[in-house]
Amino acid sequence: MSKYREIKTEFRNPTSLKKALDEMGVKYEASLDARSNSITLWSNWKTWGGESQAVAIAIQKDEASRVGLGCYDGVGFHWNGSSYDLVADHMDENLNSVVSQMNKLRQSYAKQEIRRQAYQRGYGVQEAVGQDGVIRMTLVRR
Repeated sequence: MSKYREIKTEFRNPTSLKKALDEMGVKYEASLDARSNSITLWSNWKTWGGESQAVAIAIQKDEASRVGLGCYDGVGFHWNGSSYDLVADHMDENLNSVVSQMNKLRQSYAKQEIRRQAYQRGYGVQEAVGQDGVIRMTLVRR
């Protein structure tokens, strides 16, 4: 039987998280403020005791499978008052494809946060990706 688990993340800013998902081409549902856990993440295992979860941002099963974030069920982000907990099927958490895509999401989120915070402090950001795949970000005074 498959069950959802909540896994702590460092994701704190809803705008940066949604932009990171957009950058990855992920289709998702979000509550109005992306912090109220009012979206239902449906479980495909209901007949075997799986339960749906209330989350602030939901990526349902078909989309999660399409983008490699989940194979057995959807994934979501539950706002806990200070950050998001990843809500994922416990059978997905160690799959190489899921781990790889979550790493890409973390990287994209970090880039969005750097851009957001730099802009708030009066800087622009120039980004370059080297042949080695390393992303170099340079702050430029606006």
